[in-house]
Parts: sequence; C-alpha cells; structure tokens
Amino acid sequence: MEQAYLLQANTTPCASVSMTRIPQARRPRYECDLDASSTGCTTADYKFWVRAPGASSFTMLRDYGAAAFTWNTTGLASGTYTLGSGPAPLDVSRR
Repeated sequence: MEQAYLLQANTTPCASVSMTRIPQARRPRYECDLDASSTGCTTADYKFWVRAPGASSFTMLRDYGAAAFTWNTTGLASGTYTLGSGPAPLDVSRR
C-alpha cells in the first residue's frame, strides 16, 4: 500500500545556533556530552561535525537528531578538535 505525503519546509530558518559541553558526572573520560540550541525556529534537529587536528575538512559525527549528543573519543589522537553543529527546523506538515 502506498502512502502519499506532502512535505512543506518551514520558511523561517533558524537564526543562530550554539553548542555547549555538558559537564560530566561519573561518565567515562572518553565520552564528551554536547548540547546544541538555536533561536528563530520553534524546534529543530541538529547535525554534529568534527575536524581533527591537521585536517582541512569536517567529518559528520551524527546526522540530524536530538539536540543532545555524546561524542565517543575512544582511540583518537591527542590534539585540538574543532566541533560544529547545525540546525534544521522541524516545522514540517504531512498529509
């Protein structure tokens, strides 16, 4: 059975995004808890990226999902990693 959907994207994009590290309580030290937030849109999903030391481009850590994300750093070399996050508005209607 086929189901037809009409998807309409929100015409108001998220205005800004920020990301913070959540303080860890009794977590393994190789896990880094991150939380993204945005303004200008009611609700949003978030992507998370990382750029390793010496790398010229970012690699996606997680495709769109919840604002909270746990980054597992097991096996990564020491150095400074640059993290990024981006929102996608969730105001979508389906029929």
